[in-house]
Amino acid sequence: MNDIANLPAPPTILVPVDLSDRSVGVLSVAARFARCTHASLVVLHVVHEAVGETEYPRPKNGRDPLLSLDKIAESMLRELMDRVSRDHPDLELVAGVRTRIVYGVPATRICEVAKQENASMIVMGSHSRTRLAHLLVGSVAGRVLSRSQSLVTIVKGSAEEMVGFPFWEANLQQTHAQA
Repeated sequence: MNDIANLPAPPTILVPVDLSDRSVGVLSVAARFARCTHASLVVLHVVHEAVGETEYPRPKNGRDPLLSLDKIAESMLRELMDRVSRDHPDLELVAGVRTRIVYGVPATRICEVAKQENASMIVMGSHSRTRLAHLLVGSVAGRVLSRSQSLVTIVKGSAEEMVGFPFWEANLQQTHAQA
């Protein structure tokens, strides 16, 4: 009996972004994984706010000097998604993507959202820090890698900068089709 209700849900890929230029590359890699595996994407931004701080001073057309962090993060995330859609039209990324903005400690919140979303994979970027800075500050990517129950892929640079990227995308598509 072909009961649609018993089919497994498509996999979910969580894509935490820091809204920097590197986020475009991370999203393009995640979108390629999603395309190959028929996964849905959830793009996440974690606002690491100071305790009790919910306003950030920022001029808004000279009228309202204070904007909430929510509004700033929403606007920046929307701009990022528009940029990815414009720079990578072949990915058809924006149409089916859900976005989320949460507050808290980034590594902790990323792992919590991955669990809430039942994400089978997390695709995230990593800042290139010196060894001393890494030892002193640590790494959000490193903490997510050690704490997450999901598969974690760390992206350094954009998809186009990755050596052999078209080759591994083709292999991933072929491997997934055979599974």
